[in-house]
Amino acid sequence: MLFDIGYISSEPIEVFEKGKSKFSRHSCELYNGLSDIAFASSDKSRLLAAGLDGAIYIWDRRLSNLPCLELTTNSQSQINSIVLDLEDRIVFGASKHGTLYAWDLRGGRASFAFQSHNEVYYPLLTSVKLSSLLEKITSLKAQSNITSKEIHSISFNPSCSYQLAFHLDDGWSGVLNVGSLSVTHVHCPPPAWLDGMDMSTSPNLRRPSWLPACSIYVVGSSSGNGIYLLDFYPDTSSACHVDIDNLLY
Repeated sequence: MLFDIGYISSEPIEVFEKGKSKFSRHSCELYNGLSDIAFASSDKSRLLAAGLDGAIYIWDRRLSNLPCLELTTNSQSQINSIVLDLEDRIVFGASKHGTLYAWDLRGGRASFAFQSHNEVYYPLLTSVKLSSLLEKITSLKAQSNITSKEIHSISFNPSCSYQLAFHLDDGWSGVLNVGSLSVTHVHCPPPAWLDGMDMSTSPNLRRPSWLPACSIYVVGSSSGNGIYLLDFYPDTSSACHVDIDNLLY
């Protein structure tokens, strides 16, 4: 549902529907929901939404209230968070199974959209398991048992176009350089059990955010009421850079 807050009304001005997916193998009503939305910055007529069925749906408000395009993965793992790069060319999706996906809206590797039966579709540009990238950080691997975790959210640094921040469901945060596909910054807070938190209950995760004018990433603590202000400045001088000594502590 799309609301215009300029109107004093609780009724949406437009309602978009996912409709019947062309690709999803999920038929259960449980997978029909949407988890995140994003607008193209240069064209407010284009709306993207991440689906619980592992697809990303794109609407053109000028054409229809049904999606004009679906972006899919092979795993159909739930997509928790989506974001467009600053030029609206690449859309990134973060999955429940700890994988980052990317699609090139200009048409993928071949730089043009493939066509089949008069329909345009966009192949998956790349996918990467985040835990595999974290394992490449020697100092981190020496101090922690790295396992695949659910990616809670992703977002681009407004001050640095190639820095994609990620936040995991265990409270870890970091930065992926989308140019080199390498993790450059990591913050690993103390485990919740150190603060006496009941591990049998799920933490109330809050969506992190970049401060607009500097490379500071703000993350809510999963074991308390405070927040972390993380130095993700794009340089080895950053306190959270992977090349600094004693990365975890």
